[in-house]
Amino acid sequence: MRVISGLYGGRKLQSPGGGNIRPTSDIVKEALFSMIGSRVSGAVCIDLFAGTGSLGIEALSRGALHCWFCDSAAQSIRLLRENLKALGIEKAATVMKGDFRRTLDRIAASGTVADILFADPPYAAGYYEEIMHTPRIYGMIKPGGLIVVERDAAFSPEHAYEGLERLKTKRYGKTWVDLFERTSE
Repeated sequence: MRVISGLYGGRKLQSPGGGNIRPTSDIVKEALFSMIGSRVSGAVCIDLFAGTGSLGIEALSRGALHCWFCDSAAQSIRLLRENLKALGIEKAATVMKGDFRRTLDRIAASGTVADILFADPPYAAGYYEEIMHTPRIYGMIKPGGLIVVERDAAFSPEHAYEGLERLKTKRYGKTWVDLFERTSE
């Protein structure tokens, strides 16, 4: 696992052993960032279900100003902190351990309004629809901001969500990436 492009392009990231963490593959990550392009530069991001931080670190490497990293697993948080430290970008990151619902509450309470939210939830947990139907998420994303959600090919989400426009849906092997833009205030 590595940073694909930007300031830290080519740098290796600590990755997990075993199957407890499922990092976004380099192919999916590269395609995802091609979809969102220049919108990353200067952005404030949220990496929900961050794992080792691969998506948020990629965003920081490509010019994002700050990223909130959220995960509930101690192993993920440990690897994430190691990756941030190895790249010397701890100051551009806020790391929170806990259930995604509580970490979203904490981010909302901080007054943060993000440009991009990355969500790569555990596929079998059924979190996709819960995330997409969580009203506080819409208040945390700027109008015109992006929500990027990964999912298993076997899962078929609803076609539309209030306040969001689906910009793209792409399949990469067993992984689908859905890209939404926040449309309403």
